Amino acid sequence: MKETLRRLLRIERLRTAAMQAAAADVARAEAQRCELTALAERTRRLAGCYGQLPGPVDGAALTQATRFAAGLEHLCGSTSADAERACEHADQQLLVLAEAENGRATVADRAAALRQRIAARARSPRLEARRRWHES
Repeated sequence: MKETLRRLLRIERLRTAAMQAAAADVARAEAQRCELTALAERTRRLAGCYGQLPGPVDGAALTQATRFAAGLEHLCGSTSADAERACEHADQQLLVLAEAENGRATVADRAAALRQRIAARARSPRLEARRRWHES
């Protein structure tokens, strides 16, 4: 029983380490999501500001402004898509973290139950005389 308890405690330590790694992955994914969301918002605001500028003076300026605005719109769309993918990735990492926590908690519960059984067995008196009587 004690060897089983030691094994369960080793498994619990491994699952705790896996849970900590998953928590670090969640933190990185959330940070990336926040950065990309902020970048998408800044790009949107920048594109809006360029859309409000006074009209160009000549055809070359109009062409340049149109190309620049189109580039900003494309950049805004791709940044928003990146932010959405980062959000999905962060959600997936949260699920991995939840699974790791459930696995660690299961092993911890099993170890606690085994500790209680070992303690109860140590407290219960042994009836050696009675056992010997049956053996004769």
